[in-house]
Amino acid sequence: MANIECNPAVSLLIDEYRDDWSRLRWLRIDGDAEIVATTPELAAALTAKYPQYQRVQVGATAIRIVARESQTWSA
Repeated sequence: MANIECNPAVSLLIDEYRDDWSRLRWLRIDGDAEIVATTPELAAALTAKYPQYQRVQVGATAIRIVARESQTWSA
């Protein structure tokens, strides 16, 4: 959170690893992040999607990323 407050430029990397290296791939999203209050609607959506939030309370803050560009790669 402190890093975002100092410099909101972020990269989000999602990768899929396989033992079969011909199936490797990733997606990188570059954007600007901001710390926002968790709304009741966001908490409800997270609770509906992720069973873990049935036992653990959703935090008071969240990170919103506004994408500027994206890149993909695959083997």
